[in-house]
Amino acid sequence: MIRKALSIITILSGVMAVAGELSASEQFPTKPVRIIVPYTSGGGTDAIARPLAQQLSEKWGQPVVIENRPGAGTAIGAETVARAAPDGYTLLISDATTYAINPHVYKKLAYDPLKDFSPVAIVCRYTPVVAVHPDVPAKTFPEFVEWIKKQPGKQSYGSFGNGTYAHVAIEDLKRSAGMDMVHVPYRGGAPVVTDLLAGQIVFTMATITNFLQHHNSGKLRILAAATESRPKLMPQLPTINETVKDYSVNVFVAIAAPAGTPPAIVKKISSDIAAIVGDSGYREKFLDKQFFEPVGSTPEEFAAVLKRDNGHWRDVVQRTGVKID
Repeated sequence: MIRKALSIITILSGVMAVAGELSASEQFPTKPVRIIVPYTSGGGTDAIARPLAQQLSEKWGQPVVIENRPGAGTAIGAETVARAAPDGYTLLISDATTYAINPHVYKKLAYDPLKDFSPVAIVCRYTPVVAVHPDVPAKTFPEFVEWIKKQPGKQSYGSFGNGTYAHVAIEDLKRSAGMDMVHVPYRGGAPVVTDLLAGQIVFTMATITNFLQHHNSGKLRILAAATESRPKLMPQLPTINETVKDYSVNVFVAIAAPAGTPPAIVKKISSDIAAIVGDSGYREKFLDKQFFEPVGSTPEEFAAVLKRDNGHWRDVVQRTGVKID
C-alpha cells in the first residue's frame, strides 16, 4: 500500500510539474526578453536579429531587446547566455562560430555548446561569399588565387574575429588552394567591411548582405560564393568549388536558451519563430532580399544539426591547425 501510495504521489507530482510548466509557457513572456548578439551591430547576425526581435515583441506584447556583446570570437556573448537564468528571458542568436567552432579552437572555453544551451531554433542560413577591394587586379576568383600565389605572405585578409567561421573557413581555403595570406581579426563584420573599403585588407568572407550594396556601387567586388551551389538570387555568381574542388561553407544562424530552460517555453519560442520565418511577407522583406535562406526549425532539428556541425567543424579545425590560447 505504501509503495502504491508513493507511486501515485510521484505520478501526481509529475503531472503537476508538467501542468505548471505548460501554464508558465502560456503566460510567457510577462516581462522584457533580451537577445544577445555576440557581434558588433551592423553585421549579418545583427541584421537577422533586429527584425526578428521586433516581430517577437509584437507577437508577445513585451519588449524584445537586442544586446550586442562582441569579443573573444563570440565567446563573451555566449557565456553571458550560458550563465543566465534558464527561464527564456535571455536568449542567444549566433552562427556556427559559437555553436560548432569555438569548442575546437579554444583550449579553454567558458561554455560548452552541447551542454550549456537548450537548442531553440535555426532561424536561417547564410550565403557566405568572398569579396576583394576593387584595386585588386583579379576580376575572377581563379585570377585572385593566382595573384595571391605570386606574392606569398604579402597580402592580408580580415575576419570578424579569431576562431570565427570566416577565419577557419579562409584558413581551410588557403590550405586547399595553396594561398598564403596574413590574417587580421576584427570584432565583427562591420569593421571588416570598413577596412576592406579602405584597402587596409584585400580579401574577406562574410554573408553577402555585408557586401551587396558596395558591390553594386563598385566599391567592392564579390568574386564567388562559398556555398555548395550558386545562389538562387544571383545565379551568375560562381562558387569557390568551381575552382577549388569540394570546398564549401554551410553556416546557420540559430537561437538558443540557457540549459535547463523549461521545454514548454523552449517549444513556444521555437514555434513563434517558425511562424514568423514562415510568413511570406517577412521572408520577402527581411530574408530573401538579403540572401538569407529561411529555416525555422524545431528544437530537435537544431539539436541534430548542432551535433553534426560540431563534427564537421572539428575536422576543418584539425586540417587548418587554428588554435587560440
